Amino acid sequence: MQGQPLNDQHKPWFLAVNLVNPHDVMFIDTDKEGEKIQWRGELDQDDNTLAPTQPPENELYQASWPNYPLPANRHQSFNEQGRPPAHLEYQTARAALEGQFPDEDRRWRKLLDYYFNCIRDCDTHLDRILNELDALKLTDKTIVVFTADHGELGGSHQMHGKGASVYKEQIHVPMIISHPAYPGNKKCQALTCHLDIAPTLVGLTGLPEEKQHQALGNRKGVNFSGLLKNPEGVAVNAVRNASLYCYGMILYTDAHYLHRVIALQRDKQKTVAQIKQEISHLHPDFSHRSGTRMINDGRYKFARYFSLREHNTPETWEDLIKYNDLELYDLKNDPDENHNLAADKQKYQDLILTMNEKLNKIIKDEIGVDDGSFYAGCGP
Repeated sequence: MQGQPLNDQHKPWFLAVNLVNPHDVMFIDTDKEGEKIQWRGELDQDDNTLAPTQPPENELYQASWPNYPLPANRHQSFNEQGRPPAHLEYQTARAALEGQFPDEDRRWRKLLDYYFNCIRDCDTHLDRILNELDALKLTDKTIVVFTADHGELGGSHQMHGKGASVYKEQIHVPMIISHPAYPGNKKCQALTCHLDIAPTLVGLTGLPEEKQHQALGNRKGVNFSGLLKNPEGVAVNAVRNASLYCYGMILYTDAHYLHRVIALQRDKQKTVAQIKQEISHLHPDFSHRSGTRMINDGRYKFARYFSLREHNTPETWEDLIKYNDLELYDLKNDPDENHNLAADKQKYQDLILTMNEKLNKIIKDEIGVDDGSFYAGCGP
C-alpha cells in the first residue's frame, strides 16, 4: 500500500483506482444455448476478442434477480413521434459490433442479471480496497470518492449500452463521498457534473482558497465539498444552475458504414491488404445527427442532436429547428422521460427557446467555442 509510508510521515497521499466492470455488460450474448439470433458468429471463449459472450459459469454470475422490475418503457417504439433518429441509428450501429436481439423480456432480464452481477463482481474489488484500508488503520484518515463515467440503458426505451441519448439510465451516475469527519448514509439532490470532480478533490484537501486556485488554474467546475456538512438540506441548484452533457462518438454516427467495415474485417476470404484497401474507399455519412448537447437545470432536460459536420449554437428559432433534432423532458411530471415535449414545437416554443438559451450559455462558460474543430475531418 503506497499510502501507508506517506501516512507514517504525516504526508498526504492520493490513489486513483480504475475498475473495468460493469463495462463488460456490453458483451452479453442474450441468446439461449444453441441459438443464433443475436450473434451468428463465434462467441468469445478465450477473453481475447470483442465478440459477445455468455456469462461465466460460476456462482456469482449465475445469480438471477427475477423480482427486479424490468423498465416499464422497454417496448417504446423508435418510431414514436418526436423520438430523435439518433436513438435507432446508434442501436443499429452497435449491432454491427455485438449483434442485435429482439425486444423480448427474457433477453432484457438476462442483460440486467449480467449487469447486476458485473456490479457485484466490481464490489468484491471495492471490498478488498476498503478492507485493506481497515487493516492498515487508514480508514479514519482517508476520504473515499466513488463515481462512474456512464450508466447502462438496460432496456429503458428499448435501448441498451450507451450512445446517442440523454436518458437518465445512461447519464445519471453515482457520486459518493465517504469522509471520516461526517456521518454517512445521507443523500443529496444537488446537481453536479464531472467537471466538478477536480475542484472538489482539491477542496477536500482543506488547503487555503488561494492555493486551491493555484492548483486548479483555469479549470472549469465547482467545488461541492462544502455540501458534506448538510447534504440533505440543500436545494437541487445549490452547486450549479445546470449541468451540461456532451456526446459525439464517431464510431456510431453511421450504422450502414460501420456494418460494412465490420463485415470486411471479418471476411476470412480476403487478405489484410485487401480489407484495408476496400475499407479505404468507404466513408461514413456525417449528415446523421448523432452529436448531442444537453442541459439539465433540475426541472427540465433539453437536448439538441446535430450532425458532426454542423456543430451549431443556434440563437434563433429558425436555426434551432433547421440544424437540430430536439428533446425536452419535464423531470418533475415525467421522471422516466417518456414524453418528449419538443415533439409539439409550437406549444412549447417559449420553453424550448428558454432552455436553448441556457444551453448556449453553459456551453460558452464551460466549453467556449463549440464548432467541432476538435474532430479531424468533421469540423468546419
